[in-house]
Amino acid sequence: MARTRNRQMKQAEAFVQASPKKIWKAGIYTRISVDINGEKRESLETQKLIALSYAESHPDIEVVKFYKDDGISGTKFDRDDFVRMLGDIKTKEINTVIVKDLSRFGRDLEEVSKYLEKIFPFMQVRFISVNDNYDSISPECDNQMLGIMISNLANDMYAKDASVKMTSAMKIKMESGEYCGGDAPYGYKRARDEKGKSTTVPDPLTAPYVVEIFEKLAAGQSYLKISREFNTMLLASPRVYARTGKLFLDRIDETDMHWQSSVIKQIAENRHYLGNTYSHKTRTSLLTKEKNVMLDKEEWIEHVNTHKAIVSAELFEKVQKVIKLKQEKALPKKDLSNMQTHGKQDNKYVGLIYCGDCGANMVRRYYYSEKNGVLYYNYYFICGNYAKISKEKYNCNRWKEEVIDELVYRALIMQLKTVCELKTQLKRFNGEYFETFQKYLNREQSKIVQLNKRNEARRFELYEQYVSGEIDTDAYNRMTERITVVEKDLVTRQKEIEKSRKITEKLCKKNFSWLAEFSKGKNLEFLTKDVVRSYIKKISLYEDKRIEIEFKFQDEIQALSEILEEGVIRCQMVNA
Repeated sequence: MARTRNRQMKQAEAFVQASPKKIWKAGIYTRISVDINGEKRESLETQKLIALSYAESHPDIEVVKFYKDDGISGTKFDRDDFVRMLGDIKTKEINTVIVKDLSRFGRDLEEVSKYLEKIFPFMQVRFISVNDNYDSISPECDNQMLGIMISNLANDMYAKDASVKMTSAMKIKMESGEYCGGDAPYGYKRARDEKGKSTTVPDPLTAPYVVEIFEKLAAGQSYLKISREFNTMLLASPRVYARTGKLFLDRIDETDMHWQSSVIKQIAENRHYLGNTYSHKTRTSLLTKEKNVMLDKEEWIEHVNTHKAIVSAELFEKVQKVIKLKQEKALPKKDLSNMQTHGKQDNKYVGLIYCGDCGANMVRRYYYSEKNGVLYYNYYFICGNYAKISKEKYNCNRWKEEVIDELVYRALIMQLKTVCELKTQLKRFNGEYFETFQKYLNREQSKIVQLNKRNEARRFELYEQYVSGEIDTDAYNRMTERITVVEKDLVTRQKEIEKSRKITEKLCKKNFSWLAEFSKGKNLEFLTKDVVRSYIKKISLYEDKRIEIEFKFQDEIQALSEILEEGVIRCQMVNA
C-alpha cells in the first residue's frame, strides 16, 4: 500500500512541477462538535480565518468554497457539508482541501488514513492541514505522515474516551428517570420538574387527540381511517406540530408531512402515555461505531410514574388486545407460500410514477384471486394522497398496471424510432455536409479578414489625403462613411459565420455518443425494470386517463432535432 501511495504522490508532484502556474481551487472545511458537557469547543469562524490566512499567503491557492459541519462528531463521515465537499471534488469544482488541523477533518484513524493515503492522492487532490504543517504536494509530506498518524490516533482515542464518558453520564440520567429523548411524544411537551430534571407534561392542545386515537382504536377503527379523518380535518401531524407549533393546517397541500397509518401505530404502542419513562431503547457508541441500534424490550429501563399519564392502563391494554386480534385476522387462512403464481412481479416503476392532478407519488397495490390452485396477481397504481391522506381532499386517480405498461411501451418504441432517425440524419450530415461546410466557412472567414485589412488601409489612405489637402472634409466624410457601412456588413457576416460554425461543431458526431446508447433498445420486445429506468425519467398519470411520459435525454433530443434541421438548411444553401 505504501508503494501505491508513493507512486500516486510522485504522479501528483510531477503534475504540479509540469504546471508551475497552476492555481489550486481550494475548499476550506471547518467542523465543531459538542464536548462531554454539551459545550462547543471552538468557533467555526476561528478555523475559517486560520485557513484563509494560510491561503492568502500562498498565491497558487484560490479559495472558492467553504464547508462547515456544526455540532457533528468527527467519527462520522456522512456529515452534510463533508459529503457536499466530496461531491465538489468529484465534479472538479475544487481540487484542494484546507483544514485548521487534522482533527477537524475527522477523528477516525482508519477513515482519515484512507482519505490521505488513497482517495485524495488518486483523485489528485491537495490536502493541507495548517496547524500540522502538512501539505500533501510537499516533498516532506512522507516524512510527516508518521507524526500525522500518531496525532490522529490520539484524536481517535479522544473520541472513544469521550464516548465512554458521555454514555456513562447519559446512563445515570436514564436510571434516575429523567427524560433523555429528543422531542416529547405527541400529546406531551418537555419541562423541568421541581428538582430541575427533564420531564414531560401533557400538552393541553394535543393530549385530547391522543386519547381520541386510543378510543377510536378500542372501538375497532383502523390506523388508516383515523389518519384520514385527522388529515381531512387539517389537524397538523406530530412532526409539523413539533416544528411549527401549528395545531391545524390552513390547507391540505401546505405540507407533505401528514398523518399516516404508521404514525397512529407508533402512538398506539408508545407506553410513555401510561405515565412511565422508558429509556435505553437504542444504543449508539463511538467506541464500537454502533449507530442507533434498537434494543429488545427486555433491555429497556422502565421508570414508573415519572410524569402524568394521558391514557389509562385499562384503555391502553384494551387497544393492545385489539391490535393483536387484527394482526391475527390479517394472516392468510392457509399457507400460500408454496402455491403456483401467475403475474407476480416486482415494481418496475419504483419512484417514477406521479399523480398528475396533485403531484403525489402513485402507490402500487395488488389483489389476487385463486383459481385451480393458482394465484393470479393483478396490480394497479393509485394516488398516494387519496390512498393515505384523505379521500375527501383528493381524487381517486387509479390506473391498472397493464394499461400503463401498454402505453409506456408504445411511447418508448416511438421515442426510440425518433432517436434512430436522428442518428441516421446526423450520420448523413457528417458524411455529406460537415467537412464541405467547414471549408466554406474557413474561406468566408479569410475573405472577411482580407476585406477588413483593405478597409483599414483605405481609411488610412483617405486620412493622409485629407491631411495633405488632396480631398476636402465633405469628400473625406462621404468616403469614410461608405467604409463604415461596408464594415458593419462584414460584422454581420462574421456573426453569421460564427453561428454556423457553432451549429456545425455541435453537430459533430463525436458530441452525440449518448445517441448510440439510447438507440440500443430499438428492438425492444417488452418492458423490464432495467429498461424503464434506463429510458424514463418521470411518468404523470391523470384521473381523466391522460398520461405524460418524460424520457431521459428528452430535451437533448429535441435540441438536436432543431439544430440538425437548421444545419442542413444552411449547408444546402451553400451547396446550391
